[in-house]
Amino acid sequence: MRNPFGFWDDYSIFRNLSAIKTDPISLGVALRRTDLGVLFFGNVGGFRYDVGILQGSNTFSNRDLNDLKDVVGRVGKTFGPIDIAANLYLHNPTETEPTNAQGISFRYRASRNFTLLGEYVSIDNQEIEVSTIGFYLQSNLNLSDYVKDGLRWNLFFEVYDSDLLTLDLDPALSYRFAGTFFQGSTGLVYAYNRKIDIGMKLLGGLTRRETNSSSWPQRLTPDSEPQPKRLQINTNNNSLSHSMGEGQVPASPGVGEGLERVCLSNFH
Repeated sequence: MRNPFGFWDDYSIFRNLSAIKTDPISLGVALRRTDLGVLFFGNVGGFRYDVGILQGSNTFSNRDLNDLKDVVGRVGKTFGPIDIAANLYLHNPTETEPTNAQGISFRYRASRNFTLLGEYVSIDNQEIEVSTIGFYLQSNLNLSDYVKDGLRWNLFFEVYDSDLLTLDLDPALSYRFAGTFFQGSTGLVYAYNRKIDIGMKLLGGLTRRETNSSSWPQRLTPDSEPQPKRLQINTNNNSLSHSMGEGQVPASPGVGEGLERVCLSNFH
C-alpha cells in the first residue's frame, strides 16, 4: 500500500520530484514509497484520519523481514476549497533512539482548472544524529479551456536542508541529499488518451555543500572510543550497510559508489 504521509500528487510526467519525500537516509526509509502493512481510515467530527502500521523498509517484499514496525498517521480537515492535514511518521518506535518525521500538507483548489499544493516536512533521526527539513510547492493549470483539450502546465519549487554531512561521508562523494539546495521545474503535459501522457520538463537548481575542513567533525584521538553509528540502506534491490564512528571516512571506494548509486536512484 502507499504510505499515507502527505501527498502522492505529481503534476508532471516525472515521478518522485521531491527530495524530502524520497530521501532514504534521514529517516531510514523514504516517506514516499509503497510498503506492506495495514491501514485504518475514516471520519470523526469532520476530520478525516489515516493510521497505518507498516513493515518499514525501502525494499518492497511480499514478506515481513523483521519484527520492527513503523507507525504513520494523518489527520486532516477540509475548509471549502482548502484541504489541510498534519502528518506523523514513527520509524521503529520501539527503539531507544527516536527516529520520526512530522509534516503539514495543504491543497488549494482555486478553480476547476488551477490547483496548488505543498508540504513542509521535518525529520529528526537521533540514532545517527541527523536533522533534515524541506518544503515544496507545486501547481497545476489545466489549459483545456484555453489552448487544447488535455493540455496541462505545471510548476514545482523545493527548498531542502540536511546536516547529513555531520556523518563525515567522503567529501568527494556527489551526494544529493547532503547540504542545502533549491530546485525548480516547469513543464507541459498532454494527455493523448487515458493511458498515454506526453510531456516535457525544464529543471534547474542551486546547491550549497559545506566541504571545507572546518565543516567536518574533529578527528578522534586514539584514546577516544565512540559508539559506532550504523547506516543501512535497502532500496530497489540495492543495499548498503556501513558502520561508522565519529570522524571516520569510508575507506572503500565501493561504499561511496554504492551510496551515490542508491541515493540517486531514489531521487530521479
